[in-house]
Amino acid sequence: LTHLQALQVLVFFSSVVSLLYYYGIIQWILSKLARVMQLTLGTTAVESLNACACVFLGQSEAALLIRPYLEKQTASELHAIMTSGFSCIAGSLFAAYVSFGACPKYLLSSTIMSAPGSLACSKIMFPEVEETQIKTTTDLELPPW
Repeated sequence: LTHLQALQVLVFFSSVVSLLYYYGIIQWILSKLARVMQLTLGTTAVESLNACACVFLGQSEAALLIRPYLEKQTASELHAIMTSGFSCIAGSLFAAYVSFGACPKYLLSSTIMSAPGSLACSKIMFPEVEETQIKTTTDLELPPW
């Protein structure tokens, strides 16, 4: 398997995600997953949305979803955002690793477990002591459907 084939996988996956983002589908899916994570873990909406987005999009693209809310985040929330970003691999890299021969079930399980695990570790290391401004996913401006 050549590196050029892995590049094709990266370009294809990035194109699909860009189309889903343009039509608002990825935001809708991630907001529903973030709501479930928020209810089960007790994290804020932005932390949960970022952790879910990092699983599919990666750290740099997930930051685009929460960019309007970054200035309102507390220090603990910023720590959780960075921790969840560093713990996940992007979906395009996931496809590239599989094309190189990595076992997809191990990659998938580790990526999915890293989202709640990173938030839990972040809150242990840097607990929330300030009042957060954005608490629920209804406070976020995402597609309503």
